[in-house]
Amino acid sequence: GGTALRGLRVHIDCVALARLWYAHRDDQRLAAAHALARAFRHLDLRAVPREHNQPAHALARRAPG
Repeated sequence: GGTALRGLRVHIDCVALARLWYAHRDDQRLAAAHALARAFRHLDLRAVPREHNQPAHALARRAPG
């Protein structure tokens, strides 16, 4: 067999989403995301502070498309 991905840490720029993910697991707005997350043993959402996200935001704005 192959190597399976067991855990995933996702850094997001939305503090409200990270809080909702952990505080209100039964919220139906997240049902599809929770269904996908069941593929992993562990999924960790981490909010990136705005001051750390500025360089990524600047690069994204310059990207074509």
